[in-house]
Amino acid sequence: MSRHKAAFTLVFTFAAYSETRKFLSVKKFLFILALCATAWSVRAQESTFNQGDIVINAGVGFGSTIYSGRFYTMQVPPISVSGEYALIEDFIEEGITLGVGGFIGYSRSRFRAGPRGPNEYGWRYNYTIIGVRGALHYPLIDDLDTYAGAMLSINSLSSAAFGNVPPELSPASSGIGLSLFVGGRYWFKEKIAAMGEFGWGVTFANIGVAIKI
Repeated sequence: MSRHKAAFTLVFTFAAYSETRKFLSVKKFLFILALCATAWSVRAQESTFNQGDIVINAGVGFGSTIYSGRFYTMQVPPISVSGEYALIEDFIEEGITLGVGGFIGYSRSRFRAGPRGPNEYGWRYNYTIIGVRGALHYPLIDDLDTYAGAMLSINSLSSAAFGNVPPELSPASSGIGLSLFVGGRYWFKEKIAAMGEFGWGVTFANIGVAIKI
């Protein structure tokens, strides 16, 4: 493994572990890390994401990391559309492609701030996520575009109260988000792929389709 690959792997691994330590034991995380290190050391296959390519992703998320807890009820799962442009081939070293692009997503939830029952109260939230993404692509298997990246986003939040909310309580507000993700696109046709991403920042898993234009 080259110094560049090793540095990227260490930085990404540290960031990923800092976010997932609540859910994974150390042993489980080390096992996953060993599998990732083995995959990363594999010689690159023929790239399916080359300089100048433009890919559009559309997906549905499973489990939100924007909001969590037993007082939240998901009403609309995270849905998103993103676009990516292959900016630089052989970035850092041969076989790695740098992709950059944009992301827009939406989700809706209900937050119960008081006890259950006829007098319950809280807020309904609408989340709009707009962000810029960057990813490093390194093909491990033929026809499979594998990548890891990060996104900086504005998480815009609107709310509507229900019930008799005490005046001393206030709803959540908008903010800036940082997301980390790993993903893959399997091109079963020349311009159509099945897409899956896993990470932290918007949703645990995002499954959908990708189209090359």
